[in-house]
Amino acid sequence: MSSERIAWAVERLGIRPRHRVLEAGCGHGVAVSLIAERLDGGVVLAIDRSPRMIEAATRRNAARIAAGVVALQQAELALDAELHVSFRPHRPAEVEPIAAHVRGALEANGFAVARVETADLASGRVASVVGAPRDSG
Repeated sequence: MSSERIAWAVERLGIRPRHRVLEAGCGHGVAVSLIAERLDGGVVLAIDRSPRMIEAATRRNAARIAAGVVALQQAELALDAELHVSFRPHRPAEVEPIAAHVRGALEANGFAVARVETADLASGRVASVVGAPRDSG
């Protein structure tokens, strides 16, 4: 997992100091740390279904948890909100085909794709596919 990719993905979110952020699938808590750095008066709640990942994220963010900026919880989540899927494949040529696959999977599961963003970073080519539930009305 590339910290550069995660930093790029977090930058796409447009976090503001007072935002209240929910991160689903927080893993080791790298993005949680990056989000928390941008907050002043806001908070990030991060969840992951794995107790081991919550433990790792807790160790990484202990000071921010103590300060009340970060809260972690083991849970699974079904959510009706904008969805960011960010990735960095091993080969740069795989970005567009994987993005197309992610787009198709989102659309096949009731999401509309709002945008697809790509960038060439020092660690490789990355992409983010942003989807949101289709309007039901």
